[in-house]
Amino acid sequence: MLFTVRNNAFSENSLKNIRIVKNEKYGIMNESTNTYILSEEYDNIFLYGLNIFALYKNGKIGLCRIEDENINMICQCEYDVIDNYNHDLFLSKDNETLYFNSNTKEIRIFKEVITDTMYLYGYDENYQYIIHQESGKILYKKELNKY
Repeated sequence: MLFTVRNNAFSENSLKNIRIVKNEKYGIMNESTNTYILSEEYDNIFLYGLNIFALYKNGKIGLCRIEDENINMICQCEYDVIDNYNHDLFLSKDNETLYFNSNTKEIRIFKEVITDTMYLYGYDENYQYIIHQESGKILYKKELNKY
């Protein structure tokens, strides 16, 4: 069965029988059971990796992941900007950046994030971090304002 993909950012999709559909709005359907996994309520949906979908609704961006034909909402449509770096995703709004590590499936919320070739430097409300991006391993964690 063919898989319908809109703006696949990284590679071919491994999900079978799943497709993005559009009538008045966009949704995601399981063609084998003819049921919606994600209802048709989005202004746009893009495949953003093997099984990650960027959702666009009312001018805001969210993310979901589909595994074994089940949906896992990573975040609702509340972010203004989406960016990727080494297949990791960063969604930003105001003073907050959501970081989704595509290898570990880990989600972190940072106040500020800086990336380079191998590492992510960031801080949240309580700690500053250095994280190895590929493995997701925290290499350094220190309480803010503690010397």
